[in-house]
Amino acid sequence: MNVSKALAIGASALVLGGEFVPIFDPTILDEIITYIDVNTDKVYTNFSSSADQTIKLLYGDKKMNVYSCYYTVTDLSSGNVLKNGRISKPTVSVIKNRCIFSLSIPFKDNLTNEGFLITIKISNGTIVGFNETFTLYPATYGFYTYSSSNPTYSHSGRFLSIVSSTVYLDEEFDFTNTVSEISNKSEGRLNLEELYFDFKSKVPFTYSGAKLTIQDTNNVFKNLPHDRFNFVTIGLAANVDGAKVSFTLSEQLYVNLENNQMSTYMSVGSTLASDIYIPIGYESVLEQEKIYLNFDEMGSNKDALSLRLNFKYRSAYVGNCYFSDICIVGGILE
Repeated sequence: MNVSKALAIGASALVLGGEFVPIFDPTILDEIITYIDVNTDKVYTNFSSSADQTIKLLYGDKKMNVYSCYYTVTDLSSGNVLKNGRISKPTVSVIKNRCIFSLSIPFKDNLTNEGFLITIKISNGTIVGFNETFTLYPATYGFYTYSSSNPTYSHSGRFLSIVSSTVYLDEEFDFTNTVSEISNKSEGRLNLEELYFDFKSKVPFTYSGAKLTIQDTNNVFKNLPHDRFNFVTIGLAANVDGAKVSFTLSEQLYVNLENNQMSTYMSVGSTLASDIYIPIGYESVLEQEKIYLNFDEMGSNKDALSLRLNFKYRSAYVGNCYFSDICIVGGILE
């Protein structure tokens, strides 16, 4: 940037060496707006009426401190403007060499489910580097029950992230390709690979717990703990690969491969399980039971999820003698 560009944002002219030099060069406008590059220092979430929230905006570097930040906060439940402020001087991060505006959002005793409408503008005179309006809401802790007629649901404003001057607020859960009927894979193991959904957001997927809950009125899983309603609960871990969220066993369980009975303890003939096994001879019984995939505090809205599943047993054509139509013993086809 030449001397006139560096010295003169906001003034109209400058005399250098007796020569009249126009200060504002329109060709630098795009450069300035691009260079400002506004970002939040983290993803902001868990908005509530229990505490105010300070949001930090990082942009440019110390040479950009001629900018001011204007922001308004409107309580949408009452229409009251709670903040109408201007920050004329940013702080400068020595470590990141960035300008920082810290905005105080008065959530405490004010935030309701109607949310806050927030406008943020960073500008120098008529040069506006950032100007965005959006709404933030508290986490409402909803409960979502999957159905094929309602395969997706979404939220906006339960989190805030600004990256490269783009405001990100939205998250979507897409169960369009999620099965409602889970089957088995080789050797009588429940096929968890069939269970997955897509999470679409610019922030990472979060949850506090996931589990497979199986109604066991016929004592299929006789060595696993049952609650008073005859439900067995097995812990799962969510694994994220891009947008895809899938599941693996997270609980330490053991299995006796002679009968596929699982237990929470090691015993003679048992080994550590990496899958959920279906006890041999109980496949048709399990088909009659109810199975649920349950999530706790899923996503930025901390929702609960319940997905109803049915088990469908599918025998293999070739393989182990119990699980297959054609089996192999000692290398001889039977």
